[in-house]
Amino acid sequence: MILRTIWLLFFSLGCSAPTRSSDPPPRRPGEPDGAYAKRVCLRSGGRSTRCLEYARALATGTGGLRRDTKAAGQRLRQLCLWQKDARACELLGVWLLGKGPLKKNPVEAIPLLVRACADERPRACYHLAMHSGGRFDRDALFRKACLGGFGRACPGAALSFPPGRSREPALRRGCRLGDQDSCVSLALWQLGTPASAPEALRILRGSCSDGSGAACLELALRSTMARRKELLGRACQLKHPPACGALGKLLMQESRGRSGPRPLTLLKRACYSGAPEACEYLGFHYHADAVTGSEQTRTIDYLFEACVRGRDASCLLLGEYVLTHLTDPLKRRWLVSRMRNGCERGQNALLCRIASEALSTTPAHRALAPLYAALGCAMGDPPSCLRPKTPPAR
Repeated sequence: MILRTIWLLFFSLGCSAPTRSSDPPPRRPGEPDGAYAKRVCLRSGGRSTRCLEYARALATGTGGLRRDTKAAGQRLRQLCLWQKDARACELLGVWLLGKGPLKKNPVEAIPLLVRACADERPRACYHLAMHSGGRFDRDALFRKACLGGFGRACPGAALSFPPGRSREPALRRGCRLGDQDSCVSLALWQLGTPASAPEALRILRGSCSDGSGAACLELALRSTMARRKELLGRACQLKHPPACGALGKLLMQESRGRSGPRPLTLLKRACYSGAPEACEYLGFHYHADAVTGSEQTRTIDYLFEACVRGRDASCLLLGEYVLTHLTDPLKRRWLVSRMRNGCERGQNALLCRIASEALSTTPAHRALAPLYAALGCAMGDPPSCLRPKTPPAR
């Protein structure tokens, strides 16, 4: 017993574990940021503020580290769940939404964003409002994120106010935080008041200079023709699809309808980048000379893209194609099938009406016509509600 006590005393005095220093180790000459963050994090046992930087470098393969997304995710989970680091919860949640190097996993992301938002992380509140699927109060989350200093949430916060309240304070706050969408929305809001128009134009000019394609487009629409082309070109260079479409239309008008390579390139780029008005313009342009089957297919493709993005005139021209212009039964069947799929996916109620009209003229599919008319009626198309509820007699 005496020997055991002496041994324990000796062990506790001479062989105790070294204590971890709270001071970070000095940086080695030429040591990359990621490698230094890793050394500091591991030395602190995962409790250093450098651990978040280490996880970022590990996920992206920068700072002298080899890319390892799995290890980066594990490090962020440790920081979030064990060290209660709200920044790690926010970063991991955003990445798991598919906005980073990690594999998309919304089921895991939402609880992490909830935890981070509760710890006053405004970016987490914004993404929670955008991706929670209505499970939380989106308006309250947008307002909390905007007040917390995340400018991208301020346009959503402005829309959350009832019609009687002014949206200007939220938009002005977002603009001060550097969000260009807030600045453009604020300027458009002020243009409705003549007394505020000079300030609105000043905001648009500043946002355009700062790299906002939307601001350059709005300035172009309010400028002389000589200045308009320059502003549209700048907005298109800033990868703003509607501006590319508007520039393409302007160049086509200058050439009096002759389809040069540059205008068509701009219009196609705008269409493929999400500008439905450019798709519609291309569809109507090619429709004028569509004679062969390939030309008709090209026209239909552009019109269909515009239609499913809300351009009703394109839908109506598609109806003319399927009912009168197409003589090839295979091509007509292909177009009706696309319209049925678009209707079933809820892309445009007019597709349901046109599909119903086309099916009613085909004996083999006449019984399906009332079904698509009912779908169009449910989607808010009044003419679809007036179509017969039962198949026409054979």
